[in-house]
Amino acid sequence: MPTFTRSISKLEAEDADGLTAVANTAHWRVTCTEDPAISAYGSALLGAADPDDFTQFADVTEAQVIGWLEHWTEIEDRLSEQYAAKQVSTATSKIF
Repeated sequence: MPTFTRSISKLEAEDADGLTAVANTAHWRVTCTEDPAISAYGSALLGAADPDDFTQFADVTEAQVIGWLEHWTEIEDRLSEQYAAKQVSTATSKIF
């Protein structure tokens, strides 16, 4: 089973619910560490901010955003299938 790295490429914010600069959209990437050609990129809307547990936009870390996103397992499962298919394809073809 391959391993993956998760990263946030860009984080967008807007004012909402009386709060300023609320992180609302994360652009993410998942890359297979064994084969960087196998990766996925997308964006996800973040849930509504909790005024009682709010992190200012300037203080938000990449690790926090990665933790906020919930779809990693599904994406990594699909990439694992691509990786396995590529391994079979490579094993059954030969270039001279």
